[in-house]
Amino acid sequence: MPKQPQGSRGPDSWATYLHTVDIQATAAAVTTAAGGVCMGPMQVKDKGWMAIATDDATGGSFGPWQPIDHLGF
Repeated sequence: MPKQPQGSRGPDSWATYLHTVDIQATAAAVTTAAGGVCMGPMQVKDKGWMAIATDDATGGSFGPWQPIDHLGF
């Protein structure tokens, strides 16, 4: 998706999104497992729900994705 004008001023980057059936529960599980939630669950129009999370031990990041109309690839 294109970068939003009100978004980050940093460089473009890639993210890996992982399917979930309950994004709220997934975000809570990340926190329980000593990870971080950088951006809590938000709806992306009629496409689905997304969040951005981190593995605080390694610094890696990923995005949980709960689909609505966009199932993913």
